[in-house]
Amino acid sequence: MADVLLWLIAVEVVGLAAWPVAYTLLPFLKDRGYALSKPLGLLLLTYPVWLLGSLQLLPATRVTVFGVLGLLVVGGGVLFWRRRQEFLAYVRREKGTLLVTEAVFIALYLAWVGYRLFDPAINITEKPMDFAFLNASLRAHYFPPEDPWLAGQPLSYYYLGHLMMATLAKLTRILPAVAYNLALALLTALAGAAAFSLVVTLVTGVSREVAARRAWVYGLLGVVLLVVVSNLLGVFEGLRLSGVGSSGFWGWLQVKGLEGPNPTESWVPQEHWWWWRSTRIIDTLKDGQSLDYTINEFPFFSFLLGDLHAHVMSLPFVLLVLGYCLNFLRDPTAEDRPYSWRRLPFLGTLALALGALGFINLWDLPIFALVVAGALFLRFLMANPQGALLRTGLRALPLMGLVLPLAWLLYAPFYTSFSSQVSGLWPVQGPTTRYVHFLIIWGLFLAPVAAMTLGHLASLLRQDRRLTFNAVVVLGVVAAPFLVWALANVLVGESPAWVASRLAHLLPFLALGWASLYGVLEGARRQAPVSLLVTLGLVFTATILLMFPELFYVGDLFNNRMNTVFKLSYQAWVLLALASASALYYWQGQLQQAPWGWKLAHSGAWALFFLLLAGSLYYPAAAAYSKAGGFQGSPTLDGLAYVKEEIPGEYEAIQELQAKAPLGARMIEAVGDDYSSYGRVSASTGIPTLLGWEGHELQWRGSSKPLEGRKEIVDRIYRTLDAAHAEALLAQEGIEYVVVGPREVSRYGLMGMEKFDAFMDRFFSQDGFIVYQRRPAGGGK
Repeated sequence: MADVLLWLIAVEVVGLAAWPVAYTLLPFLKDRGYALSKPLGLLLLTYPVWLLGSLQLLPATRVTVFGVLGLLVVGGGVLFWRRRQEFLAYVRREKGTLLVTEAVFIALYLAWVGYRLFDPAINITEKPMDFAFLNASLRAHYFPPEDPWLAGQPLSYYYLGHLMMATLAKLTRILPAVAYNLALALLTALAGAAAFSLVVTLVTGVSREVAARRAWVYGLLGVVLLVVVSNLLGVFEGLRLSGVGSSGFWGWLQVKGLEGPNPTESWVPQEHWWWWRSTRIIDTLKDGQSLDYTINEFPFFSFLLGDLHAHVMSLPFVLLVLGYCLNFLRDPTAEDRPYSWRRLPFLGTLALALGALGFINLWDLPIFALVVAGALFLRFLMANPQGALLRTGLRALPLMGLVLPLAWLLYAPFYTSFSSQVSGLWPVQGPTTRYVHFLIIWGLFLAPVAAMTLGHLASLLRQDRRLTFNAVVVLGVVAAPFLVWALANVLVGESPAWVASRLAHLLPFLALGWASLYGVLEGARRQAPVSLLVTLGLVFTATILLMFPELFYVGDLFNNRMNTVFKLSYQAWVLLALASASALYYWQGQLQQAPWGWKLAHSGAWALFFLLLAGSLYYPAAAAYSKAGGFQGSPTLDGLAYVKEEIPGEYEAIQELQAKAPLGARMIEAVGDDYSSYGRVSASTGIPTLLGWEGHELQWRGSSKPLEGRKEIVDRIYRTLDAAHAEALLAQEGIEYVVVGPREVSRYGLMGMEKFDAFMDRFFSQDGFIVYQRRPAGGGK
């Protein structure tokens, strides 16, 4: 387990080197950026390596990585030394919060390392794709990396998250197949510690008299809500196992795979991959067929599944950006000199973090650019609460005009070369989300956030029963997406009655969105605590994210709202997890001040919340136990150990290629179906093959043109009996290595394989798995 410790030490060193930077830039967070220093440090380490490599100034070697780390350590050390007395005094004063934050990080890291020991395999779903990106980033000296599944083409994907994990692997020299699983554990820990920090800051921002231990309780609740709990489908899984419910009830519920009661003596469902259906709830079924197939993934499922996807890797960095926003809103000096040059390091690193979001997961950039803009606007509104909203926006505009373009400019080499398959924004005209499905997914969060939002609205109305002009402005903002959608549909001839039915469906979204945003604006006008305004802002943003896919979807290869529901609901989960933990604190405060009738209602709501919380904890335990095979296997973190068992020769060939293949080398292996073992050697080494997962390449590029002819060339190379023809094709495509293993024989037959011995050397051969290497020019047999 030396790799586990080495990976942890590397992350701790990077985090400690960056903490003086975070301490200086984020002084208004309770832990002064301690939890966020780790993702910030990874960004400060990786960004210079990427930029130097992108500009072709310096290769991304291990020496370069150590050089950048050395500069980060020196820079952090200088900042620490200049403020060492203040720094040490702070550590002594807040050592409890710092220790609990670190304990959360280490506990989550070790817990998920423990899980991955029994479920390490980098196979099925899109793990091979993510492993390919990791290896391509690790292998690359300049950027963008060459696409491991489309030799000669740059990687057409947002890959900064993979590059960060590859940088750690390069720093520690941990094997990629092990680093992959350590990266999954690390991301969970980074997200959990960051959530703890932000919630503790929100709670202690209400009053300086909040006891530290009480704040820690709410912080830990925020961690649980973000990375531990599931949606409420686990409750229904348990009911089904107990034989509860008629066939009519399960038919009405309409969740694929839950067709009726299924009593069993086991405490977990026995169907193959039963845990998968918790992320495929939103659907409309007709005769068992999907009319509205969508994805409603949540963080625990992501970590359990083990895909090192962009939306998973962005979690700590989304929280980093939110931490910057929270710090700015709590900064009492922001209203005095918002454009002071002393604020440039803060604004510059905020832009660095915001721009990174799009490079890690492109979906995050537009959403959190709006969140940053909203935070800047709100801070100026808090400074002049009686000012006109338009004037406030104009005052905030210069800061927005600095941060948002800078976020793009800092990553211009990526953004100017990246091509997307997005075809536009289209109105949703098919089925919408059924309320029962919505409540299964979001019921746990809705209990506290709706109660807090409505309680705050009631408090505002008790102070002044008259609604201000802000109420009209807010209604226009919240209703704007629907009005645009309605106009688009009326123009194409849809009936007003059908449009009105969609409005009726959206009323709960509109009501919660209106109440939360009105609470923010009126709360700012009446000088409510910043933490309350932030919590309401999180609720408003999440509500809009959930309402948006009921009206529009982002056009892509699938031409439906599947990905839009998926990506926006994932962001909403993050926001609602933080908001719910904070809302529970405010909810408790409202309970103490409320009349006895309200107290009774609130007590019932509290009981409901904790009942739902308990129900949401069944799925994580049962799903982890089921997916890990009851934790009965031999523990290992090697994600390719299954290959070693199935095809030992292939495993050893991968190790040889990783160790000895020169930079710039290319290979070919059999082309087959996506989501299969085809393309495994290239994915596991980062050595580009002529064509890997064809369907995914089409998704990433939005065009089949770069793929044209490649499949046929691979076919001819393997099938032809003419050695000279095969040699000419290999030379034409710049191929140095040819893989001949079970997949190649199965796909192309044995007859054409012997020719490779005539003009190539056997780079590797074991148990019938052969890797050929082209001979140097003029070389003999």
